[in-house]
Amino acid sequence: MRAARMIRSLLGFLVCSIATTQVHAAMRTDFESSALVSGTIVIATDGSVRRVSVDDPEAARPTLVKFVQDSAMKWHFDPVVPESGTDEKRYRMTVRLIAKKAANGNYDVVIRGVSFGDGTTTGEVRDNPENQQMPPRYPMSAIERNVTGTVYLVLHIDREGKVTDADAEQVNLNVFGPENTMEVWRKQFASGAVKAARQWTYRVPTTGPLASEDGWVIRTSIVYSIKELSEMNKKDFWQTYIPGPRIDVPWLHKYETQSGNGDTVDALPDYTVQTRGAGPRLRTPAPQGS
Repeated sequence: MRAARMIRSLLGFLVCSIATTQVHAAMRTDFESSALVSGTIVIATDGSVRRVSVDDPEAARPTLVKFVQDSAMKWHFDPVVPESGTDEKRYRMTVRLIAKKAANGNYDVVIRGVSFGDGTTTGEVRDNPENQQMPPRYPMSAIERNVTGTVYLVLHIDREGKVTDADAEQVNLNVFGPENTMEVWRKQFASGAVKAARQWTYRVPTTGPLASEDGWVIRTSIVYSIKELSEMNKKDFWQTYIPGPRIDVPWLHKYETQSGNGDTVDALPDYTVQTRGAGPRLRTPAPQGS
C-alpha cells in the first residue's frame, strides 16, 4: 500500500542486509526463500483457464515462468461473468513461490499461494491517497536493531470507506533472533500497523456486484524498512525471510472461514489492496509442485 512508502520517506533509510545479521545456526531452519510472480490470468465463462502471462519474465528464469504458467493452466474456477462482448474475463494474479532444499542438495520450487486482484478498478475497494499522511510509527527499538518486516492486515470497510475492524493476520520478519524476541518484534510491528490502519479511509466499489454490499473485507500490507528510498525497487528476485504464524481473527469469521481461496495471506504484493469477493474463486486449492 502507498502508506508504506511514506514510512521510508519519513525515515530516509531502509533495510539492512540479512547477511550482516548475526544468525544462530539453530534458527536457520526457520527462514525460507520466496518470490512473488505477478501477471494476468484469463478465465473462460466455464471457469477454465485460457491464458496466463507473467509481468516481468526476465526477472525469473524461463523454467520458473513456464512452471507458473503450466501450473495455472491446470486450475479451475467457479464460472465467471465475462467482460462485455467476450466469453472470458481477465484478472490480476500474484503467485508466491517457495524454494525448498531437497535431500539431494538441490532446490525444488513449489507454489504456496495465489491471490487475485490489485485494488485498481472501480469494482474493488481502492486505496485513498490521504492514507499516505498517516503511516504507522516505526518502533525505535526495531530501528536500532535493524529489524525489518512486513505486516499483512485484514480490514473491514463500511459504506463510508471507514475502517470498522482491523487486525494483523501475519507478520514476516527479515532478521533472525530468539523466538521470544522475534515475537516481540512481530507484536510491535502489528500493533503499530493496526493502530495506523484504523485511521485510514478507502474508496468503495461503485460498479459491479460488490457495489451494493454493506461493507467489504480487504487485505493489504505494511512494510517496515530502513533503507534509502531510491533503493526500494532494487530487490532480488528471491527474498529470504522468516514467515510468521497465521493469526486467527475472530471478527473475520462472520465473513469467511479463513481457509483461503487457494491463497495464503502473504501471497499479496506490497502496497496493493485486495478485496474479498472481487477475484475468481478456485474450486480447489491451487495445485503445488516442482
